[in-house]
Amino acid sequence: MVSKKNSVDSKKIGFNRASRTDKGVHALLNLFSAKVMMDMKRPLEDYVTDINSNLPDSIRVFSLHRTSKTFSGRKFASHRAYDYYIPTFLFSPKSEVAFSIEDKPDPEQESEENKTVFSRMNIERSSLKDIYKYRIDDESLLKVQTLIRMFEGNNKYHNYTSKMKASDAKSYRYILKAKAYEKSVHNGIEYLRLTFKGQSFLYNQIRRMVGILYLVMHYELPDHVIKESMTSYQFHIPLAPAEGLMLNRVYTDHYNQKEGIWDVIEPWESKKQEIHDFRINIVNHI
Repeated sequence: MVSKKNSVDSKKIGFNRASRTDKGVHALLNLFSAKVMMDMKRPLEDYVTDINSNLPDSIRVFSLHRTSKTFSGRKFASHRAYDYYIPTFLFSPKSEVAFSIEDKPDPEQESEENKTVFSRMNIERSSLKDIYKYRIDDESLLKVQTLIRMFEGNNKYHNYTSKMKASDAKSYRYILKAKAYEKSVHNGIEYLRLTFKGQSFLYNQIRRMVGILYLVMHYELPDHVIKESMTSYQFHIPLAPAEGLMLNRVYTDHYNQKEGIWDVIEPWESKKQEIHDFRINIVNHI
């Protein structure tokens, strides 16, 4: 598929990815594009099988698509969806489950603003049983679902990244969907899946969105704190750990609507069950 001469330089085959992840963040599903040599009389599924036979079980190719010459995974990615898996006891009222989280300086942040990251959780031995038995109730789940929807729409996110002022036009980001759902239990601890779908995200934006949800829920702050954090006020918002954040899907809606394309890029529909099973295995491992 790639000549030996071109295999040493990815630029020669126009290789790129639709989305990149920051340090510590996982990519469950991504989209890559490249110019390769193929026998178009041979089924594309045969190439998928050949590629996967040379990959470890933790990396899979689900589909190949013939595209226009101008196609670029990064350029034609219209939206991206990220998941964050968070232990539900972090959303428990402070009076119900006793623990504290220490912040430490984030070495990747040069700015004095928003420069801390969740570092260490202090849990009294007597509280361990409370964490393992904690299950979020319907009322608390409904509140998380209400709070997370506040992020939907076009809002100012200068407090959710670094080195950005409230007056900076780049601070605005449009979130199409934000929801909390799909509870699951791993090693005795209950987790909640948070999904954020948007056109683009600022550096560390989602991790701080999770951070402020934790602050409002655990410390029982007023709901309007989230709305105020997206105004011109300056807020300190802690940075949630990167390990819970995962790129879950890349959308190519605009490209798929173009006339004269060879194929619609939508493997998450034709390979829905296969992708779901693979994703769950990886999430459980993480």
